Amino acid sequence: MLAAGALLVLAAGCGPSGIPGAGPTGAPGTGAPGTGIPSAPPGTGTSPAPIPPPVGTGAPAPPGVPPAAGGSPVPADRVDANGLPPAERTGVWTADGGRTVGIQEEQTGCTTLRLDVVDQNPQQVRLVLVSTTTTHQFCPHYVRQVSVTAALAAPLGDRTVVLTSRSETR
Repeated sequence: MLAAGALLVLAAGCGPSGIPGAGPTGAPGTGAPGTGIPSAPPGTGTSPAPIPPPVGTGAPAPPGVPPAAGGSPVPADRVDANGLPPAERTGVWTADGGRTVGIQEEQTGCTTLRLDVVDQNPQQVRLVLVSTTTTHQFCPHYVRQVSVTAALAAPLGDRTVVLTSRSETR
């Protein structure tokens, strides 16, 4: 009997289609037809945020990913991030007179990030973003933006930054 009452309460919260949040016609503000996802009321100006272009396309760093305090963005034409998955391509910046290079990345609960210098020469600096995941432990479910940096032997200057990535497990 209790189960029947719970089912009745659930059904009462649904539109005629039986999908929570779906309105009777799919009209604006009542949800997209058959999806159960309510849409924003008309005139609220709510829309999805634009997806920023990846580094290396000539576009500036994505909004909300500023250089570290006192840092300077590296021009996109001097960054080769083709060795990173598209979702990991963010703005590159320098600090400490160009002796520190950094990026902003997403880090999760059981993952730590580091940026290693692989090679430095007069034309380029090759860096690898290392993602280390710790297994066999409780992992908090969060994602946060962190600054990951590497120290250079000499200021970056006009050299190109080449980024790649690698994953490790421990």
